[in-house]
Amino acid sequence: MPKIDAKEKAIRDVFHRDYAFSIPAYQRPYSWGIDQSKTLLSDLLAASANFNVGMSPALVTPYFLGSIVVIKQEHQSESQIIDGQQRLITLSLVISALRTLFSDDKRKATFGELILEQGDPLVGTRDRCRLTLRERDHAFFETNFLRHRTLDHLQSLLAGRLTDPQTHLAENAQALLTELSKYDEHRLEALAAFLLQHTYLVIVSTANLESAFRIFSVLNDRGLDLTVADILKSEIIGRITANQDAYVKKWEDAEEQLGTQPFAALFSHILMIHDRKKLSATVLEGFRKAFPDINSKEFIDKELLPLADAMVVILRTSFECADSTIKKQANQALSWLLRIGNRDWVPVALGLITHYTDKPALVAKKLLELEKLAAILWLNRFDVNGRIGRYGSILEQIEQDESKIGDIAALLASSDEKKIASDVIAGDIYNLTPTPKRTFVLLRLDAALSSGEAMYAFDRTITVEHVLPQTLTDGEWMRWWPDLTVCEECIHKLGNLALLNRRQNSAAKNWDFSKKKKEYFQNNTGGSPFQITSRVLKETEWTPAVFRRHQADMVQKLKEIWDI
Repeated sequence: MPKIDAKEKAIRDVFHRDYAFSIPAYQRPYSWGIDQSKTLLSDLLAASANFNVGMSPALVTPYFLGSIVVIKQEHQSESQIIDGQQRLITLSLVISALRTLFSDDKRKATFGELILEQGDPLVGTRDRCRLTLRERDHAFFETNFLRHRTLDHLQSLLAGRLTDPQTHLAENAQALLTELSKYDEHRLEALAAFLLQHTYLVIVSTANLESAFRIFSVLNDRGLDLTVADILKSEIIGRITANQDAYVKKWEDAEEQLGTQPFAALFSHILMIHDRKKLSATVLEGFRKAFPDINSKEFIDKELLPLADAMVVILRTSFECADSTIKKQANQALSWLLRIGNRDWVPVALGLITHYTDKPALVAKKLLELEKLAAILWLNRFDVNGRIGRYGSILEQIEQDESKIGDIAALLASSDEKKIASDVIAGDIYNLTPTPKRTFVLLRLDAALSSGEAMYAFDRTITVEHVLPQTLTDGEWMRWWPDLTVCEECIHKLGNLALLNRRQNSAAKNWDFSKKKKEYFQNNTGGSPFQITSRVLKETEWTPAVFRRHQADMVQKLKEIWDI
């Protein structure tokens, strides 16, 4: 077990020759905005409000800025930052702003030394930055903030063309400088003394990346800022000796396009495509085992980037094809797949899009088959192991289809699977669990009744409602449904359900049918955005015979949709 060291350090001992902080290439760039930077400064100002230079330490309440996690070898100063770069960079900007505002040259020199240690050729030392950013950001950081003594160039800097990290650095420095300029030098000196002497960080250090990652996992209950993709980036790109910067850019461009969390999830999908089975260890461990002698450039060019592009297509339903019908079919299939209550199907979709990349019609056809199968497996209550096993078989058949004719038998549901799904949709749909499952079934049916044209941008407000109420009152309901046994058999079935896109009104549940239609099921224009509900509105009564007609029509339509 690697040694773990945790030391409480005042800021003057953090920005000190004992530490040479650097941000590894796999870390994300500086991303704090003005509000976060000003919050840090505001907290420091509040904590130091009653402090004066020279005050007895016994009278001072210290301020704790949290912990940072670094990889650091014992007796060495080099420290790779795993967690804490945003705070350390922002603190560097605060120190740079204070240096600018002090009129005394001695103060300026002191604060300059905190962020840039001056070398001396007489003793053979060189200038050394206390904090080194990623390679693509550091020259900008060093030139404009660590070495620039006045920060009087920020406005012109911001008027130029900057990357996002450079913009954050310049905007935050300008905001901090503006805020600190409101105070006289006496207050600034008190803040500076409090910051250096009575503001603390805990530096948690360990000797390797995996140990640092585990520490970070424990310390951060808000979710990991460092993902498995970040660690794999370090390991995979670290193997590249020539043209490494180009591959760093390729990797980061793909991550930016896809998004941090989906990009991290992509690696578990890659493992599924590779191993075609459920993970038995962590993604990190599984990946190292699956790719022990990885060719980094080949992996990035031939696997990671094409799969990342395919993942974007899936998540954005942005399949492109010259044939508008094929394009529409593929994207509608993806749209419904994304509403399924799991993402175990994603590796199959990735495999289809990348394996048959030059056959868009075949991709669309297979995505439609995948949508049907995923729905049937969901209705059949396949657990994760059952789904993974089935999707693994599909991935194997995709790989074996070298002629690319699309002969993938495992994509088609068996007769037994179809029979079970058929029984489910003919049964008590309202009682399907989890609750989103019944909404999914009804929305899928509603879209088909709308010839596939319906779009549902308001899923969170959609509710499933009974036409025949669950509790009958005297009046027309009792006249139409005198047999309570028949009522109980029908009440939760598909033919008795409608869709609303607003909060339910509990008082409406037992209204007579005519009033319920007018005041509950229809909108201000006298209709409904849902075809299922519109069909209810066309009825003048809701008897068992009417229900059975609706039930038969809807069940038959769902069977056609999912080919069951």
